[in-house]
Amino acid sequence: MARRALWLFFLLCLALPAWGDNEVSFQAGTRAFEQGDYQAAARYFRLAVQQEPTDALSHLWLGMALQRSGQPDQARRSLAEAIRLGGNSQVAEHAREALEALNRARPAQQEAPSQTSSSWRHVGAVQGLLGEDWHVRSTRYCRVWARNADRAYVREFVESLDQAYEINAAFMGTRTATPIDFYCFSLESPGHRQPRFAGLGPTRYLGLAVGKDTCLLNLGDWRTSRHLEPWEMTRVACHELNHMFLHGLNLRSSSGNLTWFAEALAHSIEDRVLPASRQRTLETIRLALRGYTSVDEDWRAMVAERDHDDYEQYRTYGVLLASITSFLQARYGQDAVPRILRAARESTLEEGFQAALGRDVPTLHREWKAFYGIL
Repeated sequence: MARRALWLFFLLCLALPAWGDNEVSFQAGTRAFEQGDYQAAARYFRLAVQQEPTDALSHLWLGMALQRSGQPDQARRSLAEAIRLGGNSQVAEHAREALEALNRARPAQQEAPSQTSSSWRHVGAVQGLLGEDWHVRSTRYCRVWARNADRAYVREFVESLDQAYEINAAFMGTRTATPIDFYCFSLESPGHRQPRFAGLGPTRYLGLAVGKDTCLLNLGDWRTSRHLEPWEMTRVACHELNHMFLHGLNLRSSSGNLTWFAEALAHSIEDRVLPASRQRTLETIRLALRGYTSVDEDWRAMVAERDHDDYEQYRTYGVLLASITSFLQARYGQDAVPRILRAARESTLEEGFQAALGRDVPTLHREWKAFYGIL
C-alpha cells in the first residue's frame, strides 16, 4: 500500500486512499508504463479497472496507456470515465486535460503538432505559490506554470520541452511518468520564497528537480540579478529532466552517493536540445581538457567540491562532468548508459558498472584520466 501512496503523492500531488483489490495490477501497470511498454501497461490497468471499477485513478492511467499505445478512441472512453468518477478531484483534472489534448490531436482537425499545446489556461491563484495571475500550459509530456508577465519570456523554453523529454528517453533507455510540472519563477520571487517549496532552502541553482515529476525553474540568478536567456532555460530544463528520469529508477549506491553520476549524465545531455553549433562533442571536450591537471581522488570528490559554497569555484565543472559520460560512450559504446542503468536497477550503481562494463568505478576513473590525457 505504501508504494501506491507514493505514486499518488509524486505523480498526482494529492492524497487518496489506495484500493486493496487492484493494488498488484496497478503497480505492475505503472512499472510497465515507466519502461515504455504501453501495451503491457494498458493490460495491467484494464485488469485494475475490472477489479475496482470505481477507481478514477486506474481509469486515468488506463487512458494514458491506451493513448500511448495507439488506441485513441478507447483512451477517450477511459479518460471520460476518470472524469466522471473523479468529480472535483485532481485526478479528474488530469484526465480532462489529457482528453482535451487527445481531442485536439484528431486527424480530422488537421492541426499542426505544435498547435495541440499552444494555449495558456488562466488559473489565477495557486495554492502555495505567490501571486494571483498564474497560467498553465500543457505539452505532450509536461505542464508549465508561469505568471502572466512571464508567459512570453518562456515561450521558446516551453516549445522545446517535448523534444527535451524525447532526447532524455532515448539517452536513458527508459521513460518517466508524465505529466512533469515546471514552475517558473522570476528574479523578484524565486523558488525558495514560494510557501510550497520553502522547505527546500535557498535555490542555489537555476533549476531544481523535486522528486519524479516536479521541477523549479528560476528565470534568473537571484544572487547576481542575471536573467537567463531563453536558450539557457531550454538547456537547464533538459538537465533537470534527466535528473527526474534517473530519480524515477530508484537506484541505490553502495557509497550512498549518486550525485556524481547524476550530474555526469545531466551535464552530458543538457545541450542536446540546442542547435548543433552549441552542443559539446567529444573533440571539443578533448580540447577543453588539454593540459588539465586533476586534483580529485575520484569523481565523487569533484562533485563534492563543486557543491561546497565555501570553495572557490574556479573550474569548469560542466565540461568535466560531461567528459565522464563522453568517455564511457566512446570507450564502451553509445549504449553504455542504458546498459549501466538496466544492470543497476537490480543491485547498486557500483554493481551496475561492473556488470555492464566489467570495470569498477575506481578503474574507470583511471581510464578516464588516461583517455583525456589528464595528469
